Amino acid sequence: MPSLSELENQSRETTTNGALNNRSVVFHYAALSADDASTSRLSWNFINTDSGEEEGDDNGGIDRSDIIAVLDLNSPDIPVNGHASLVRHDSETENDLVSSYKILALQRVNQPAEDTTVQDTEIGDSDAGSNKSTDPKIETPPRLTFRSFIARNLPSEFLEDFSPLRQRPSYLTIPSNADKSPNLHIIVSILSGTRLAHGFFEDIVQPTLSNLGITPDQYIVHETESAHTVTDLTRSIFLPRAQDGVQQTIILLSGDGGVVDAVNGLLSSKRSDHYVQPLIGLLALGTGNALAHSMNIVNDSTLGLSNLLKGAPRALPLFLARFSPGSVLLVDEGRSTENLHITDEQGSGAIYGAVVCSWGFHAALVADSDTVEYRKFGAKRFQMAGKEALYPSDGSPPHAYKARVSLIKRAQGNPYSYNYELVARDSHSYILATLVSNLEKGFTISPESRPLDGRLRVIHFGHMSGDDIMGLMTLAYQGGLHVQEPTVSYEEVEGLRIDFANGFETDARWRRICVDGKIVRVPEYGWTEVRNVDGGVVDVVYA
Repeated sequence: MPSLSELENQSRETTTNGALNNRSVVFHYAALSADDASTSRLSWNFINTDSGEEEGDDNGGIDRSDIIAVLDLNSPDIPVNGHASLVRHDSETENDLVSSYKILALQRVNQPAEDTTVQDTEIGDSDAGSNKSTDPKIETPPRLTFRSFIARNLPSEFLEDFSPLRQRPSYLTIPSNADKSPNLHIIVSILSGTRLAHGFFEDIVQPTLSNLGITPDQYIVHETESAHTVTDLTRSIFLPRAQDGVQQTIILLSGDGGVVDAVNGLLSSKRSDHYVQPLIGLLALGTGNALAHSMNIVNDSTLGLSNLLKGAPRALPLFLARFSPGSVLLVDEGRSTENLHITDEQGSGAIYGAVVCSWGFHAALVADSDTVEYRKFGAKRFQMAGKEALYPSDGSPPHAYKARVSLIKRAQGNPYSYNYELVARDSHSYILATLVSNLEKGFTISPESRPLDGRLRVIHFGHMSGDDIMGLMTLAYQGGLHVQEPTVSYEEVEGLRIDFANGFETDARWRRICVDGKIVRVPEYGWTEVRNVDGGVVDVVYA
């Protein structure tokens, strides 16, 4: 933690005379550091045309964390116009555009409107975008407005921190097919998280694209109708085009489930020699948003939209979870089952994942909290379900999960050979393999993991009391300190195997496995095995 004197030395405050939508202003930029989005702010005071003096203090402003993008209007690839209220005035010339920028940003509705010259559109009024409640435990979606304005002669420190966009990302302007069907797709998962996706698309994403000169005829919007929509779209559109070598970009307003559905749909058949990996631009509108938090694309208020505009394609690492024959996918809040969509020649089902495969406490709380009633509490649903698992209402201790667990590691001196190291206990509370650092905001399950590093790590510990498990989970919210506890094992592996072969668990409830939020029930005497695999299936936008 830096000292107060160090913070004072890092902070920068600059002032310049400029213009905001053709009104003379004095810009003030205060920045703690280029890496701290929460404390930097651009504000302005209008200049009185008669007196030449500033009109009061802080007539308007924008926090750095709310800025989607800064567009360089002097660049030929950036449209001068784009927002209906920001057309160029007849008196303006090309010279007026030198040192001119358009700022795209968000503003929370519950904040007072700071600038009447900025056009706002509201999110939260539509049925899909609002979820009002007077219960303080229910996570109410934030109500946001879209803001855009043209500014001239911005402080140089502000421009250094934001690196203005001088050209539109090529993956957002990919050509359509010969039949004019777009290859830029936007999937709006209307049931994800707290159901904010529909409103966020219409009121934030769409005007952002418009300001970039990307019109509705250049993309196609798909709203999910069921839990199968992403899978169906992938198999009917994205996979055939990828097999034909067509470049595609998919903006996904969803959580981790949307990503895993797309990945498994793309891997539902063998890839052709012409296969081109689709690119996913993830906007974090799910519940935990583990992938987004672990990629640090939600360290501002834009839910990954700023990352979409300034990032570049990176391969998404994957693991493969295989299950013994007879394993089924639990759907409809656990009331129904489906066969796994991918199977091998031996009849073993499989699911590819990018985030986590778990058994025990974590899998149980994900499964038990995956209901319509729980989802309206947002990420808090995990904590609520966790309390019941740790402190059962009948007063009994937490369940002791029984199975043989083996860690799969490369043999020394032979990169093509693997050893299965048996964990020296049969009773467990927590078994989790992951490719990411965070399972939700602030919950650092694997502190050594780095964004998209492709390293599979396992965290596991034996049967404990509810208080002891709660203590470890609390440490995970403190930057991942739980892995320093002597009761916790944490290491990099090539894979993990869980074997119920001796009939350890007769109750099917204790044989549920979680793969990126999906729940698979393994049969009695069954097994599951997780292996790190090469990606090469899909890319993600990462800045």
